[in-house]
Amino acid sequence: MLIPEGENGGRVLLDVDFSLLALTVIVVAGRVFSRFKMQGKLRSDDVFILLSTLLFIALVVLHSVMVFDYHLGKSTATLAQTDIRTQALIGGIARILYLPATALIRVSVLLLTRRLSPYCWVRHSTTVLTICNVVFAILMVFLIIFTCNPVSASFQPPPMRRKAQCLNYYTIQRVVPAGSAVLDFLVWVLPVVLVVRVQFLGWKKKTIAVGLLGMGVIACIAGVMRVVILFRTPGGRDPSRRAPVLGLWTSAEIAMGIVAASAPALWPLVIMVVRAFTEKTPSFRFWNRPASSADEEIAAQPMRQEQQGVPMDTITVWNLTVEEDVTIPHGIRNYKSQEPLFAEDRQNQ
Repeated sequence: MLIPEGENGGRVLLDVDFSLLALTVIVVAGRVFSRFKMQGKLRSDDVFILLSTLLFIALVVLHSVMVFDYHLGKSTATLAQTDIRTQALIGGIARILYLPATALIRVSVLLLTRRLSPYCWVRHSTTVLTICNVVFAILMVFLIIFTCNPVSASFQPPPMRRKAQCLNYYTIQRVVPAGSAVLDFLVWVLPVVLVVRVQFLGWKKKTIAVGLLGMGVIACIAGVMRVVILFRTPGGRDPSRRAPVLGLWTSAEIAMGIVAASAPALWPLVIMVVRAFTEKTPSFRFWNRPASSADEEIAAQPMRQEQQGVPMDTITVWNLTVEEDVTIPHGIRNYKSQEPLFAEDRQNQ
């Protein structure tokens, strides 16, 4: 499981936590700097990423308290009853923090995708997925808090809940990460599909865009690993030794989600740094180029001529640096584009 479930599990968890936290803080700081440098203000998706970063910091603090003060990672048989109870209480709080943190990251990605998209189907999809994320987070938080009657038993170890009326603890533990993993996949796939279907970007440019936006697959993998561990781990296994493994993948999912969501906003900063240290400018000018060059490229696209009655000079380039709302006629919003690669193949046949 990549980290030991023995006495050193807690220490390994903190090493990974602080490494991911350092990476996250650097990336978010670069994102904020890039936004103010290029646009002079933060957007709504930036605010959500900042909030998720604060929740991630709180999660790392909880992990630290559990390891240093309550000996997380050691055998439950060697722990005092107060340590076991406190581990369960803090663990419940950590599970609650996980839900809004991941939901904020996903909504941030959806807001960016919606702002960049010229297509109605993408805008409708982002709206539906945003609602699903909010509802899922609220329902799961409610379910975690009210697992037992009385509520105080929800934050106690399962063996100490005998006098309370509770839902199945291990079922809830599996439902939360499984649902989160499904939402991760849907949210991170949508931007990639959008880039692939956009016709006024060449394949070279699409490859770079997919590489940046597709970094969310790392967060998806971390979420899937949490599900695999929970389904493969017997319910009776020592919870104090299993918790560091789950905590590691939880931190990885949140941290890599923040990094992946910030990648498009960081791209202008990367170009600025490259320009500062080299004389050559990267050939990725589609991120920040004037509309005239975009019009020239669109005019050169044979497939765009298939759209009847659509003025070619009304299409604005899809820009990840400026991130302005795309002004496109209603006909293009409803137009179902085909992948240029297949179109080129048909033309060559």
